[in-house]
Amino acid sequence: MNLFIQSTSFTSGSAWIAATVVGFLILFGFSLIPFGEVVVYIFSPVFVCGYMLGCVAHKEGGSFEFRHMFEGFKAPYFKRLAMLGVFYTILILTVVILIIFLSL
Repeated sequence: MNLFIQSTSFTSGSAWIAATVVGFLILFGFSLIPFGEVVVYIFSPVFVCGYMLGCVAHKEGGSFEFRHMFEGFKAPYFKRLAMLGVFYTILILTVVILIIFLSL
């Protein structure tokens, strides 16, 4: 099994770079506003889903396109991924609260 599939075009590589930079800027922008980290925790799985769908498209012989980054916001994925983000946020808040109370 060949794990390293050669890209057929340069546009796939530039789309990966553009999606990564834009995703970083979006998440960084949310982290600058008060309580924006909660939004980052909730939507991180949604963005990761877009990257994973791009990986699947690349593996199947297609190429990664910039639109793959936002595929996680579409119907069959968004609800479950947002719930995963909510559970992740609750877990982090629980750990922070436990650390605060145990350090007293």
